[in-house]
Amino acid sequence: MPSTTITTIVKMLESLPEEAQDRVVEHLREYIDDLQDELKWDRSFQRTQPKRVVAAQRARQETAEGQTTALEIQDRKALIKESVREVLREERLLLCEVLVPSVSDEEQAELEADFGSPSDYDDNEPIDMTQWVKYGDQISQAGD
Repeated sequence: MPSTTITTIVKMLESLPEEAQDRVVEHLREYIDDLQDELKWDRSFQRTQPKRVVAAQRARQETAEGQTTALEIQDRKALIKESVREVLREERLLLCEVLVPSVSDEEQAELEADFGSPSDYDDNEPIDMTQWVKYGDQISQAGD
């Protein structure tokens, strides 16, 4: 027997047009996938907690015994710079994903009727944004 929360959600969905229902279901799928990934990460993090504690204790002991050396300032800067770049790259991809509008099959058919299919375009006409999305520092023409 479904909970009252599930029943409420179903009633809310049923009040929407079918196209909106499809969009809500897709968003829910994505949200649940993200939530399952987070739960998997949390379980993995909990499983490895003892190992991380041991590693931290070993690092403290090695430092106390003079067996470690400090990272040079330039090495630290390079490490921080690369970490920031990686986060920005990930955030840029998420932003691009959010900015791409959702298009129904009907809308896609209408767009293709009005503008043709990408396979009909001249190879030199469109701009390939793949490099910009991945790296953020360049836009190249298709085929480059």
